[in-house]
Amino acid sequence: IISWYTTLIVFFLAALLFVYIQSKHAEREWGDSISGLKFLVIKTLLNNLRYTALTHAKNWRPQLCVMFSVTEDGEPTDKG
Repeated sequence: IISWYTTLIVFFLAALLFVYIQSKHAEREWGDSISGLKFLVIKTLLNNLRYTALTHAKNWRPQLCVMFSVTEDGEPTDKG
């Protein structure tokens, strides 16, 4: 089954590792699990976008962003 000598050695090594980390003051902001899960889901969804069937050339539609000045009434102005 499990050797108790090996168990003692593993516990001793784990204690040494714990003491080493505590002595180096290795404090980090690891974040919480919810933000990590959100990041993982978003990353997976963005990676899957490149494999969608809508990437065929016939489905591509250009998107235009038009910026212009308007008056207080909402009428466009002619400011070149």
